[in-house]
This record gives sequence, C-alpha cells and structure tokens, in this order.
Amino acid sequence: MAAAYGDSRAYCEQIAKVRPAAGILKTLLLRRIGSSLRAGLPTARKLRAGEETSLFTEEEANGTGGPPIDPGQEARDKLDSAIRHMEAAGDDDPKFSAILQRLRSGWAERGCILFSQYLDTVLWLAGHLALALPQEPVGIYGGRDNTYLFEEGRRRDATRDEVQGRVRDRSLRILVATDAASEGLNLQRLETLINIDLPWNPERLEQRKGRIDRLGQLASEIDILNLRYRNSVEDEVHHALSTRLWQIRDVFGTIPDTLEDVWVDTALGDVEAAKRRIDEVPARHPFDVRYAHDLPTSAWARCTQVLDRVDVQRALKSGWV
Repeated sequence: MAAAYGDSRAYCEQIAKVRPAAGILKTLLLRRIGSSLRAGLPTARKLRAGEETSLFTEEEANGTGGPPIDPGQEARDKLDSAIRHMEAAGDDDPKFSAILQRLRSGWAERGCILFSQYLDTVLWLAGHLALALPQEPVGIYGGRDNTYLFEEGRRRDATRDEVQGRVRDRSLRILVATDAASEGLNLQRLETLINIDLPWNPERLEQRKGRIDRLGQLASEIDILNLRYRNSVEDEVHHALSTRLWQIRDVFGTIPDTLEDVWVDTALGDVEAAKRRIDEVPARHPFDVRYAHDLPTSAWARCTQVLDRVDVQRALKSGWV
C-alpha cells in the first residue's frame, strides 16, 4: 500500500508540472487513495483510461477545464505501478481493522457514525462491517439516491427519515455516511464519530461533528477518531501544521476554507509554502488586536457621560487605523 501511495504521489506531482492550472485534478488521486484503497483503485483506472471528467463531483469540477491531460510516459508508468500495487493489496485495508477494533471495544453499543468523502469508501466499509458484525444493523447515508440498510446479511433501500428514525430509537447504532449527512441530519443519539478520511477543507470536520455534538446529546462526552495512513498527505499536514490549525479554530471559532491550499501544497511537496499560508493567518482575532488596549477599564455603572446617537454613528462609520 505504501508503494501504491508513493507512485500515486509521483503521478500527481507530474500532473502539476504538465498543467499547473489543472485545479483539483492535480491531487485527485491522492485525495481518494487517502480515503481508502477501494476509492483509490477505480480512480487510478479511470485516470489511466483518460476518463478523469467522470470522477468529478460538481464541487470538485472547478479548475478542471481544458482538454484531457497527457502527463507523459514516466507519469503513466507510475500510475500503472500504483494500480498493480492496489490490486495486489485487495481489501487488506488497515483502516477497516482499526474501525472494527474500535466498534468492538464499545463504540458500537454507544452508537457510531462513520464519515467519508466518497461513496466508494462508504459502500465498501458498510458491506464489510455488515459481514463482520452480522447481528448489528448497518446504515448507509449517501444522499437521496444512496441510502440503504444492511440487515440479516441483506442490503435494501431505505429513506432518510427511516435512517434518522432508527437512529433516534436506537435500533440503528452504526451509520456510515458521506458528507451529505454532515448537514441537516439530527443524529445526537450516537455518541462516537469516526472520520474514515480527513477532508482537505477542514471546515468539513466541524460540520461532521455537528451531527452528534448538538442539543439533545445525552452523553457527557463524545469520542472522535480521525484515521489517516502513515506518511500520507493527511499525516504530514497533521504532524506539521495541526497545532496551528486548531489554534486558528480556537481564535476564530472556525477554520477558514482557504486553508484547503495547505493540503494541496503539502501533496505537491511544497511543505514550506504550506507553512507560509498558515502563518499568514493572524494569531489573534482582529477585534482583539484593535481594541485590546483601547477599551476603558472603569466600571460602566458609574459612567456619567454617554455618546449620543450622532456620535455613535460617526464612530461606527470611521475606519480602523
């Protein structure tokens, strides 16, 4: 698997050299193989066949215009090698072992939602969990047309309302979902969350957590497990930049979408550029920087003068200096 990832990374770096403006295509394979081997292999095969446009969701399509890319023979050889390594690995994916161990340690009883960016990963994982835990119903939520339930060894179609209702009455304790479930579903009866992959837009992690960390959650604590492959882009970003990322979240209450470029820079081997991007974000909130030394310290209740409406309007219309 490590060899497959290394070959995939070399292929993506070559794409970036051939067409610098190729948008998400430059790192598409790494994003998907970073989710699971099951998502990476069909992606590599379609890229090899020149069918890259069929891989893009509407969100991913930005910046991918132009004719098909011919990355050159060296890159094609790397992609062929990656495909061979992934085929040899089969379903021996270490993420599945980690997930199964955690569910068997008590997370299934507490209720668990497992998130992935890609439907390929969701369908693969849910099917394997249904086989490994035959007495436990497993739900799949992948949007309107991809919602299912595994029960008694069979997969059947289900509805969003059925899945949400089964979670509410605790008859469904394991739900595997795409980010289609990260908005609009109330799943606070589940007490644990596993991120099968880490979105390169870090705000998605907050949206996922919001499905269970919300009003009505009965657990005093929720547990979250973030999975990443060793030496992957996600692993490198975590080790090099995660402390700063979470500091930014603490200051601003969220993580700016623009920091997705940190992952892209890291994927293409420019870790220094990634660090520069994240260092450009201020360490303190601009409001605190502006007013930390200007706010009066006297007790407001003893103030004998206040601004009238005209003074207030004038002050609010003046720019910061």
